[in-house]
Amino acid sequence: MSSKNSLTKNALKKLKTEGFLLVGISKRGRESLQATFDAASAFFQEAPEKKLPNRLPKDLGYRPFGLEYSQSPALPDQVESFTVSRRAPTLISDLPSVGARVLCERMLTTFDILEPIAEAITIELSNKLSGRPMTRKLRGALRHWSLLQLNYSRPTEVSLPFINEPHEDGALLTVAYANGPGLELQMKDGEFIPMTNASENVLVLPGEIAWLLSGGQIQPLYHRVRTERSCSERMSLLFFGDIDPHYCEPWIKNEINVNVDIGSHVLKNPKRFGLEEWTPDW
Repeated sequence: MSSKNSLTKNALKKLKTEGFLLVGISKRGRESLQATFDAASAFFQEAPEKKLPNRLPKDLGYRPFGLEYSQSPALPDQVESFTVSRRAPTLISDLPSVGARVLCERMLTTFDILEPIAEAITIELSNKLSGRPMTRKLRGALRHWSLLQLNYSRPTEVSLPFINEPHEDGALLTVAYANGPGLELQMKDGEFIPMTNASENVLVLPGEIAWLLSGGQIQPLYHRVRTERSCSERMSLLFFGDIDPHYCEPWIKNEINVNVDIGSHVLKNPKRFGLEEWTPDW
């Protein structure tokens, strides 16, 4: 992984002007991402009756097509998915399928590679915007409140123009990596532009929680995934980074977040997409 200084250099400026970040990853990181995609390709090609038993509580593990959506339940995302979290340490042993266990293990390894990227950027943003040293407070604050989700689609079989309709993820930061084309980002003028990250980079997109914590300084980035029918198999890894609700005190306080319980937004955000809200452990 890149050093902290290079990872966070000009992060605030780039998010405010360009709306996103491209962050370099190490050879080890690239190998972990590819190993995860290899395991995912094998798992998702299994028969439905083999995949379905790998559904777990709280929308973890396997999730079949039709449950998650970007805008409306009438237009479900054209994907199957698999989700892991460090809140569930016994996750691997709970999965009946060997393929699911391999995928889960590799995703947890990838989680540990992407989490420090999201954490370093979060600390840099909070330090600069709040004007206070936030490193000690936020170190480890994302670990049990973040998810890693792998979306799997077969664009050649999708009849709709978009695999995911336009949306913002609602999280603090999304660290994304895809193996194929289709992602489009909405620019400040409203135009959508294609964005396919190179193999040595991950893409970082801010969401609603970043907007609230920053008092509007960082805008949530709307995006969509167009159906590229030249692509037979598209996979994307999405690290949805969020802060422990206890630490969701605004970095800048103003009319954007006055009387807003930001921690409650962290808990309830999944409901926007048809999923279960987070359940606090306290």
